[in-house]
Amino acid sequence: MSFKAGDQVEVVGSDGVFKYAFYIAEVRSVLAEGFEVQYHTKMTADGKEMVETVAAKQIRPIPNVIVADVKDRDFVEVWLADGWWRGVVVAVTESSAVVFFAYRTVGEQNFVFPKTQLRMHQIYFKFFIHTFL
Repeated sequence: MSFKAGDQVEVVGSDGVFKYAFYIAEVRSVLAEGFEVQYHTKMTADGKEMVETVAAKQIRPIPNVIVADVKDRDFVEVWLADGWWRGVVVAVTESSAVVFFAYRTVGEQNFVFPKTQLRMHQIYFKFFIHTFL
């Protein structure tokens, strides 16, 4: 997939706890080693939108999200801490879902989210499993 300056994208973090989340950004320029992006939700210490060079494999288009009801064992992404974080639904009520997160850096945790903060997982299952485990 190719991107050009001005495209709105999602970028998966590459280090620390952030490597598990997708953040909304804009492509500023196309470089030989990847893309220069400006994040809309990741900020520098002085409150400005962070700019970073990322590899092409870290970028995906912003998906057209179809609102769908989630059920147990669905792989989802949850809007949390200014990004989309991957998890698995372990319980569902009429308006919310309990999502299980298993990240090496923070351990295993369950959290309850309103369904309006969820979307179906957007990338391949194989990548999901290799990233999570």
